Amino acid sequence: MAGGELGAAFKALAKSAAGAAERITAKVAQFAERTAEIEETNLGALARADQKAAQAITSAGRSPVNVLPSSGGTFVTTPGGRTYDVPSGWQGRVADNGKGLVFQKPGSTGNNDLIRIMDPTTTYPNGYARVHNEYGQPVDVNGKPRSRAETHIPAEYEGPWPAWPK
Repeated sequence: MAGGELGAAFKALAKSAAGAAERITAKVAQFAERTAEIEETNLGALARADQKAAQAITSAGRSPVNVLPSSGGTFVTTPGGRTYDVPSGWQGRVADNGKGLVFQKPGSTGNNDLIRIMDPTTTYPNGYARVHNEYGQPVDVNGKPRSRAETHIPAEYEGPWPAWPK
């Protein structure tokens, strides 16, 4: 190949590479825009689910408990000041006995995947929480099925709680 032909080939190759780079840049921008739209839609759906749970609980007259939806979950603060971080999307309702709140993972039935945040009692003057695993068993803070006394976690408990649903 002569010098002129080689130079022309390099020019054509450079032009082709520049065009490919422009197309890739445009596709990356489209992908980023679409990803942002999807994230916004998903966050909106989560916020609506959290808001729905908050409305259901507060409309049942559960004040002075505060239920605060956010983009990452629902925060429930009891009259004693304990705040629980309920996983985003979990459905909230008033407990069957009317003395607390229940949050349950969507699609779960019975006591499966359930959090109970209960009002004060004589045994638990600041209230308590109870977590049930995917099998409906009440568990201690470490996720082990235990007795009633070991699975009623007082609101003033401040240690680690690795079994709290995420």
